[in-house]
Amino acid sequence: TVGCVDVSEPMDDDPGQKARSRSPGLTNYKFIDMSGPGAVTHSGQTPTVCVTIGQAEGASSEYWHSVAQAAFMRVSDRLAETTVGHEPPSAETFDTTPRPGLPGVVSVFHMSSLELYRGPYTKVGTAVYGITRAAPPWVLEPTELLDGAIAQIRTRMYTNNPLNLKLLRGHGIDWNYLACMAYPTNWSMQEEKAAVSGRVARTAKMLGAEGAIITTDVRGQRMVETMLTIQACEQEGIKVVFMSEEEDPEDGKAPPFLTSVPELSAVVSTGTGGWEGPFPAVERVLGARSPEQRWFDEQPPVHGRYAVSHLGDHYGYGNQSYADW
Repeated sequence: TVGCVDVSEPMDDDPGQKARSRSPGLTNYKFIDMSGPGAVTHSGQTPTVCVTIGQAEGASSEYWHSVAQAAFMRVSDRLAETTVGHEPPSAETFDTTPRPGLPGVVSVFHMSSLELYRGPYTKVGTAVYGITRAAPPWVLEPTELLDGAIAQIRTRMYTNNPLNLKLLRGHGIDWNYLACMAYPTNWSMQEEKAAVSGRVARTAKMLGAEGAIITTDVRGQRMVETMLTIQACEQEGIKVVFMSEEEDPEDGKAPPFLTSVPELSAVVSTGTGGWEGPFPAVERVLGARSPEQRWFDEQPPVHGRYAVSHLGDHYGYGNQSYADW
């Protein structure tokens, strides 16, 4: 894994843009514990090369994003070159040819597009083959995720996605894994949300799906599109399992999701993105050229709230905020 850490001060976005690239106040600072009881995230126990970079003065956020992406891609290429000529310790082959007599399933990944805030040509945000725009669903071969079809903000979460791998490994045994449907969403009008979510369901039906596992990577209005997709799939006769983080339960006084639909009947929770902690003090800190003392000190618990905590886990990677695993 290659981690890229930007140690620059908050940047001024290009004129006319309404980027929400920073969210001050949500957490004091973000960190990944690599050892001890606090190593609960999917990256916590993975060997990581940390690339620390600093923004050039006067660079726009779009330009700086491209620079940062290029930097860690070059490092990734250099690391990959060291494996040339070596036999892998293990290899896994996936044959996605449909088998007769098995039910067809699809996965649907709702992803937040920043087009609404940054314009149609932005390169910032989760991208499907480099395109970040909100769009009708991309129909992908499940193995395309392994090759990095969905990348940038959560590259590793998609290339090594446990849900995608589980469905691939069960193909031809328990089900036919027909397609991964990538849905970049952030529509501003209800009619747009309903139309495109309906297209997800219709496309899944055309593919022959009898079941779907649906996920989403962020809260807010994107949850509306997600629920509309669930509703449309169920109305097409496609049985849905929704896999998601939950909102802060507020001591049992708040619902797990911002909105819902009557058709939602099967949910797999991945917690709230919090961890009771505390995180123990550490002797070594990577990612800051001159780390402040607070980085070495014991860190307080992280309070989860859908997709706000940096410990968020949309796909069941880690152990944070679980009652049991």
